Amino acid sequence: LEGYSRINHTYDWFYNKDLYPLKKVQYENETYFAPNNIERWLQYEYANYMSYPNDVGIPLHEGYKENYILHHKPTVEFYLIDAFEIYHFLPFYYYFEKNGIYSTFIAEPPEINTSKEWFDYDTAIHVLELNGVRYKKKSNYNVDFVFTTQDASLINKYKGKKIHLSYGVGLRINAFSVSQRTINGFDIKLVHGNYEYQTARKINDKIHIIKIGYPKYSRSKTSKYLYDLLEKQAELTAKNIHNKPILLYFPTWGSASTIDAYASQINGLREQFFIITKAHHCTYRLESENEHRRIICEISDIVLEGNFPFIDAALLGKTAICDAVSGAATEIPYLNPDIKLILLFSPIKKYNQYLPFMDKYAACIESPCQLKEKVIEIYKNDFLQSNRNHILKDLYESQSQEGFNELRKIIVAGGK
Repeated sequence: LEGYSRINHTYDWFYNKDLYPLKKVQYENETYFAPNNIERWLQYEYANYMSYPNDVGIPLHEGYKENYILHHKPTVEFYLIDAFEIYHFLPFYYYFEKNGIYSTFIAEPPEINTSKEWFDYDTAIHVLELNGVRYKKKSNYNVDFVFTTQDASLINKYKGKKIHLSYGVGLRINAFSVSQRTINGFDIKLVHGNYEYQTARKINDKIHIIKIGYPKYSRSKTSKYLYDLLEKQAELTAKNIHNKPILLYFPTWGSASTIDAYASQINGLREQFFIITKAHHCTYRLESENEHRRIICEISDIVLEGNFPFIDAALLGKTAICDAVSGAATEIPYLNPDIKLILLFSPIKKYNQYLPFMDKYAACIESPCQLKEKVIEIYKNDFLQSNRNHILKDLYESQSQEGFNELRKIIVAGGK
């Protein structure tokens, strides 16, 4: 019987040469291994394979395909509790698609989402549809790996391994991105650079930590993000009838925001500057932020819409005021190294506990009465700019292909 294979049948035989070597075939944008002689295999498995099947017209095929994938490929889900996370996960989704890892965005409606009513569900669905990515409205608790940008408790219903993705580096001591809430309970922690890496190791040296850079902004210097920036700047300049320099204002949301405490002083700066405000995404959509929305409209020459790209906003001017508690305090100079930066302390003192290098990082304002003088001073000469950019190299590294490859190997090894 040399040269024959019995396969899984109790009758008949199949030539080895018709089975081996296996060859790769493309089917519906996926790659599969198939017998060397596909037609002979079909004849062996299905004697009348050219005839119509008994269930013709019944749409079962997609279910078969997905069931095959879920049992033979490593699987990943990106669990969403807010729409903004999609853009942070997209680089991983595209990378996984190219490398044989089956990944899906999960947008569970608020009634079953672990964050409940917090989830901006309609916006998330719109963004997912706009980007043409695979998504579902119900979790598969049995996938191999699940991503979140939030607490491990929000994905406890999953059986697979848990991955936390940082988004931005905060300047506060025990900032969210490197707190126990985003480290303990996870199997893998993805960080932007050396500072987060070392901090996470001190909290939990057993978790697998990977430096990944900031994938969301990996193409920040390309036309994909900046193709219309000059047009936007020209439009803003045209509206700026007094030809005043642009001053960007980036307040955070909620009780830690400086909007209430600094509104009058920000408005007073309009004598010398053209004020453009880009508020936190929660300010644009939460009912509790109605008053803040009203105030920023009164004190600004232009309020950028909620979905205005953050990177474009960071590049619209040469001077920026930002709330020190916000992650934007590091993202803005990371995206725009030439920016002149003023940070506002929160009106609530308990929030104002910052990292030791804070006084070397940016000009900080603790009282509204100091604002006008400090803004004019920094506009003329931001003496901390060079030092700040040096610090940022420790906070944010370039996107790491090695980090992506390391993550892929872990997922493939731990998958199906």
